[in-house]
Amino acid sequence: MEAKGKVTLKSSNKKSFKIGDDWYSAKEEMIPVLATINVDDEVTVTFEQNKTFRNVSNIVKTTVATPKGPTCEDCGKALKDDKFKKCYMCNKKNPVTPGTTATEKASGSSREFYGSPEDVAGKKRGCALGAAAEVLAGARCIVDKEPEEIAEITKIVAESLLDYLKTE
Repeated sequence: MEAKGKVTLKSSNKKSFKIGDDWYSAKEEMIPVLATINVDDEVTVTFEQNKTFRNVSNIVKTTVATPKGPTCEDCGKALKDDKFKKCYMCNKKNPVTPGTTATEKASGSSREFYGSPEDVAGKKRGCALGAAAEVLAGARCIVDKEPEEIAEITKIVAESLLDYLKTE
């Protein structure tokens, strides 16, 4: 059987799509072809009806839709701007973590949770400075001191706390 129409939706699993009100499932060999088709593209599909399923054996793009704006790379849903590559729901299902590879995710590397070593070091410095300021907030040793002296005392306490964090 054959059908023509505009692709109105693509599934997040990248194996099915909708033309009008009807859903079509791409056979395994058609999945790479389906990946090149976007929402609003006009297509002609050849399919076999198997009970309620329409199994697509051929997809031909008849006209290419001009993108109205950025779309989700998984489902083709329109996005507000090009700041993100995926819509909220697709990103929730399969999030993109900048700078993290699939291997790092699988191994549970620290980059997945903390960032690069430079980021971790910066976060530790910030925590140490915040903790030092908190410790010295009511301390008598800084009463009647000049701001430069207070800053120097804070640095000394922060470095001590940072050394402690490095040993952990």
